[in-house]
Amino acid sequence: MKRYKWVLLGIALSLLIIYNVVFGDYGLRYIYKLDADYRNLVVNVLNLKQKNKTIEQKINLFQEDDSFAEKVGREQCGLAKPGEVVYKIKKLEGND
Repeated sequence: MKRYKWVLLGIALSLLIIYNVVFGDYGLRYIYKLDADYRNLVVNVLNLKQKNKTIEQKINLFQEDDSFAEKVGREQCGLAKPGEVVYKIKKLEGND
């Protein structure tokens, strides 16, 4: 009978340890969540690096190519050279 109690106690402890490893505060579920978070962060970092590269290319264009800066000024800011007239055409709502 004593042996039976020790076997049951061993099984209960084993189940408790397995439960804690899988579902505990720092168990497998937590590790899988950390892994998924890590993968998302890696993707975000790669996207940000690409955006930084694009911004650096635009900065270089502004610094090296005066015609690019002029083009952006004309298109986005409505700037004009002295003596030029800028006409802005507005779209009417509802007409396609």
